[in-house]
Amino acid sequence: MLECATGNFPYPPRDSFYELLEAVVDQPSPSAPSDQFSPEFCSFISVCMQKEATNRSSAQILSVRKFLSASQFVCSSESVI
Repeated sequence: MLECATGNFPYPPRDSFYELLEAVVDQPSPSAPSDQFSPEFCSFISVCMQKEATNRSSAQILSVRKFLSASQFVCSSESVI
């Protein structure tokens, strides 16, 4: 979602897969720029980008966060066509 929102891969370019892996493991998690996005989106991204799995929210908990619950969802293919 962060990459789609910003149009950029959330980590700086690396020369190799191993450098990227090292950045993912050792660097702080990417975040949504608060001057470009709503507090709800920034908070949602922050919760999703937790490195420790035990610190990440479940899909059930994420589904009721304000960012998603305030969004309108397309419920059927007919409404898309």
